[in-house]
Amino acid sequence: MSVRAADWPAIRRLDGWPAIAAMLLAALALTVPLQGLGVDQWLADRLYAWEGGRWAWREAWWTSRLLHDGGRLLTVLTGAALAAVLLLDRRLHVLSARWRSAAGYLLVTVALCAVLVAALKRITGVDCPWDLLRYGGTRPWAPPFAGAGACFPAGHAGAGYAWVGLYFALGHAAPRWRRWGLAAGLVLGTVFGAAQQLRGAHFLSHDVWALAVCASVATGVARHWPGWTALSGHARR
Repeated sequence: MSVRAADWPAIRRLDGWPAIAAMLLAALALTVPLQGLGVDQWLADRLYAWEGGRWAWREAWWTSRLLHDGGRLLTVLTGAALAAVLLLDRRLHVLSARWRSAAGYLLVTVALCAVLVAALKRITGVDCPWDLLRYGGTRPWAPPFAGAGACFPAGHAGAGYAWVGLYFALGHAAPRWRRWGLAAGLVLGTVFGAAQQLRGAHFLSHDVWALAVCASVATGVARHWPGWTALSGHARR
């Protein structure tokens, strides 16, 4: 299916600021280990001191139950609802072609973000702040791939940042809402990430990596999504 470039005000500019921002974030995360520069430690030290020399909000209702457990449930239910709509559409054809393509793209993007972040967490061996002796834990700091933890990148922040794909999905189905979609993903990931930092579950760099991974996945999937020919510059003008 050929797509007119005039119909793609957001995706025609895929080589513009959204993709550039994703690449810059990825480059930052790959080349500048924030923890090694002291940025992570500097921020965590101040949060830890601010909470009285302990992670006072680790089990607080609003950080633990509302934003962590509730946020995780929200993202799971939203993904399940999206999958259910697509399955229902196969029988009832309730979606237009644009919305069907956008929904399929978004489901694949969110799923890939979750899988990739989870896989990285398993192999990077990075501890959470609350695991470290400096912050009341039991383990000394260890470099990446040498520790026993599974906290990097940030899974919970990644569950929010995975929805930055709304920028491209809405750029296809409802272009005037594309920036609101991007804002939703950024706000969700930032709120989830901040809550986890307050609990001692993650350093700042863990969230930066999660955003870089999710933004790169969203951009890459959009480039290769079937029918979105404008992404490769082949749309009719």
